[in-house]
Amino acid sequence: FEEGALSDIYTSFLRTVLDGPEHDTSDLPMLKRVRAALELDGIVVGDVHRRVAQLLLSRAYAGAEGEDMRRVVDKLLFLSARTFADEEPEEVGIYEMTRIRRVLNISAKEAQQRISAVSRALYRQSLSAVVDHVDAQTAHSLEGASAAFGIGGEEAVGMNVETYRRIVADLLSSGRLTEEGRRTLQKAKEVLQLGDAAADAVFETVAGPALRKEVQDIADGLGTEEERAEQIRQAVSTLTARCSDLGLLADAGQRIVADGFVTALRSLYEKACREARLKGDDVVLATLDAMISMARGAGKIVRDLGAAGPAVSAISLAADSIAARRLFSLFLKRSIDHEAAPPPE
Repeated sequence: FEEGALSDIYTSFLRTVLDGPEHDTSDLPMLKRVRAALELDGIVVGDVHRRVAQLLLSRAYAGAEGEDMRRVVDKLLFLSARTFADEEPEEVGIYEMTRIRRVLNISAKEAQQRISAVSRALYRQSLSAVVDHVDAQTAHSLEGASAAFGIGGEEAVGMNVETYRRIVADLLSSGRLTEEGRRTLQKAKEVLQLGDAAADAVFETVAGPALRKEVQDIADGLGTEEERAEQIRQAVSTLTARCSDLGLLADAGQRIVADGFVTALRSLYEKACREARLKGDDVVLATLDAMISMARGAGKIVRDLGAAGPAVSAISLAADSIAARRLFSLFLKRSIDHEAAPPPE
């Protein structure tokens, strides 16, 4: 009698949880605490979950269907899977889940997909607390969540990285990283258990576009050789200040600037290739002259920007061999013609 009464209490609580919000991170730990308090063994719990599955099936036969029904079934599959995951030996959990799936007429593959979807949603909800507020409390709440919700190591890392990306984007939304923002990122990195390399890569991905836009503006504004010295000085000063505002380390900023100039050069190169097919040689050569002039200025800017740090490779870009030979031949022909021309009288 006592076991039956305790089983009924657990059944009532499980049904209440199933009728609650779709994704509530407290459901699973509460269900486990109730089971522990009632001291129910795996056989009794397995019977309860199977009986609740039968009740859900009868509800479906009575006309309850659609998204609400699917949501409740998904919750039952998830809660059952995580409850039986603690059973020893492993075959016990497999047996109990098989019984539930047969009642619900769901294949093992579909059940796993639906369980995984709930797991990801719950872990993502736990991560949202980190985005909103990073402190010791959120660190404690996140600790062990991936294991509790059945999220694999690689999947948890991927979700943690995406959460860190959101935090970085929020902190850089004003265009600069404050000292408080730096401290927040350090805490977030620790809470999300990200290594320095992974965190730095994410940060550069988010901060990079703003710096590349600055590089593009500088590349578009590079003037004649006579104006170049002052422009380079101003460009280095501007880019150094921008890197500091964005919180980028010197070597990272230098790499991003170099990539930005390569992108600008690539645009001119592709323009020259189009002109070589559609326009005259003089137009193509003018574009090539602009590209070479930009490359000289860009190379000087990148070198000066990294004067106190590690050097980067020279500004260059990979080119299609056929198109490159065509452009080089035009450039070479002009040089030869210029050298062969008679001196002015």
